[in-house]
Amino acid sequence: SPPPVGIYKSIDGGSNWSLKLDAQIVLSGGGWCLQSHPADFNKQYAAAGGVFGNPTINGVYRSTDAGDSWQLVTGPWTSLTGRVERIQLALAPSNPDILYASVQDAISDSSGNPGGLLGVWRTDNAWAATPTWTQLPFPFGTANRFWYNHVLSVDPANADLLYLGEVKLWRYTASTMTWTDFTGPLHADQHAMAWAGSRLIVGDDGGLWSTPDGAIT
Repeated sequence: SPPPVGIYKSIDGGSNWSLKLDAQIVLSGGGWCLQSHPADFNKQYAAAGGVFGNPTINGVYRSTDAGDSWQLVTGPWTSLTGRVERIQLALAPSNPDILYASVQDAISDSSGNPGGLLGVWRTDNAWAATPTWTQLPFPFGTANRFWYNHVLSVDPANADLLYLGEVKLWRYTASTMTWTDFTGPLHADQHAMAWAGSRLIVGDDGGLWSTPDGAIT
């Protein structure tokens, strides 16, 4: 049988690993995302769970002891029983009190297609005892593939600029509360984003792409 899935921790450079957050799923699911406070590695956020929208497992978790123990964080998605599946998180490097969470809908749409977007939320007090959350406007035009391509990243210098990768690449601007499709020449299906200074690097089904000007070129 496969090993347990979830969030593992190593304290010897990766030679040995201990399961710290057990997602309790046998064949699929696991730990989807990790976000660390840039100034305090004891503070961690994780998204974990499995397929089929298990309401007792799937969700956002938080640790204040470098990942040794985890507590489930409630949010507006918590009441959407059975609809929470793959989750992605993005902590703002310039203001680590700000955290974004993007949640895949486990329920099929009216055409029978699973994998749509349930919603994107933001908290400005991520380390409070009970964070408060605000839902962002819905980026109309997304596909039903958030189980396959789903990634978030915040501009390192501007906590109000959020990038969401799915089939397309979107950028959310908090000052105008708008989403813009910046896919441009990119191949479909965005899977990874990383920053080299102010340059955003995107990995998708067509390879690697980089932009020095906020996805304009």
